Amino acid sequence: VLLAMQYQETLFSDLEGRKAAGKETAASCPFCNKAGHFSYSQERPVFQCWSCGEAGSWITYLQKREGLDTQEAIRRLAEAASIQEDGLDMAAYKARSRKASILEAAMEHFKKALSQPEGKPVYAYLLDRGYTEQDIKAMPVGAYVSRRKLQEALRRKEYAEQEIKDSGLLSIGEDWPLVMAWTDLSGLPSGLAARAIQDKEPKYRYSKGLEKAGTLLGLEKVRGRESVLLVEGLLDCLLLSARGLPIVALGGASLSREQVKALEVNRTKEVLLCLDSDKAGLAGTEKALSLLQESSLRAYVVSLPAG
Repeated sequence: VLLAMQYQETLFSDLEGRKAAGKETAASCPFCNKAGHFSYSQERPVFQCWSCGEAGSWITYLQKREGLDTQEAIRRLAEAASIQEDGLDMAAYKARSRKASILEAAMEHFKKALSQPEGKPVYAYLLDRGYTEQDIKAMPVGAYVSRRKLQEALRRKEYAEQEIKDSGLLSIGEDWPLVMAWTDLSGLPSGLAARAIQDKEPKYRYSKGLEKAGTLLGLEKVRGRESVLLVEGLLDCLLLSARGLPIVALGGASLSREQVKALEVNRTKEVLLCLDSDKAGLAGTEKALSLLQESSLRAYVVSLPAG
């Protein structure tokens, strides 16, 4: 949230000689005063001095620069992000991070399976839908072909049986073999979205415990972008994101007030609505326009050509 707000420019605003250099900003080090040897990231909440070696997170920076203890530093950042302090639970954070690591390991396994003979049906499905081999390689999707093989792969990475069960990965199954990670506002995977490749209802299934409310797929990739394209389909989002467009997906036809708020916090200025042209998509577009008119966001509707 703070990165989307470009809070780094506030946190390091008093440093002399600030100069943008790609994804980093260089400045004079506040610890050793070496000019141009201190840098902070525009994409992650970290800093480093290449002269004196001071480095760490924004929490570390506040501790070292202002003498705050850990809780005081967290409180400072939480207030800047408009997060209530009583919502900060380190045990819950560590559990969420551990779950994210399991999901990342699973997606690595699924991505590998997609390029193997067992993943051929999923690969062929994507080709039939018009994706190129280059698109498929660039998109963060994979093939869920065997629950047993997934469990074996995760055990080899030393994840416990209870951790695997609690992750929700086993709640999907092989009937929805095309899988992708659903990420939270910080960009960490919080669950899986899986799609059937044959006629089946529901077409999508989500891993147990996944909470989609309040976020949008791909939001972490459009931090600070003023204009964002909003679509329904998860695959549409992953494809166009891989091709460089600033895009997010609902995973359905209904935009919520929480998602509008997430876009505002993201510093988005305008939303280009490109929902499906079926009955649900048209109704969703009208609802989205009503919500967006109550917000600080400008709304436009994309008209697609016939067919």
